[in-house]
Amino acid sequence: MIYSWAKICLEGTHDSVTGLVGPWLIDTYWYVPALYLPALLAINDRTPRIVTVQDQTVWHITDYSNGYVSGISASNIGSGWSYMLIVGSISPNRAVKLSFSPRTDCNSADPQTQSITIDDGTVLGEGKYAEFLMQMTSGTPATSLTHWARMLPVTPADSEWSSLPGYPTTGVPDLTALQTPILHK
Repeated sequence: MIYSWAKICLEGTHDSVTGLVGPWLIDTYWYVPALYLPALLAINDRTPRIVTVQDQTVWHITDYSNGYVSGISASNIGSGWSYMLIVGSISPNRAVKLSFSPRTDCNSADPQTQSITIDDGTVLGEGKYAEFLMQMTSGTPATSLTHWARMLPVTPADSEWSSLPGYPTTGVPDLTALQTPILHK
């Protein structure tokens, strides 16, 4: 999709003075379409292996202010859903940098021993026409995951809301920890 600067400014969702993405991000949900689910899991033991896994990630961006975003994510690479706190920034040139920290109250593995995940990318378009193009790598020297994907907005009006690609028996409403409130001071 190609978006013209004039169209973005006319929609009133982009600040043409600062270049910052607008508040339309607040309380939005994002998912990975089926085409972008494959990710690579590197297992670095006596016989190193690279395994393709299906990485569905759902974001709930709960807040946006002055180029900063926060929210909760849910991810599944085939071994159950895990939740992370999202905090990051979107620069005036639309570059995105997000960090994902394991939630201590939602993960079966000890979050204190898990690593954070860093995503880099860009945001294209605005509002219902927006998408994120992201790259991430996370893990330990023994096991790491690498994934690039487009993230699209999802609402209750979309079929993906109740049946996520890769995990069709799970919908966004089933991922209840996405509703975790985040305290901002």
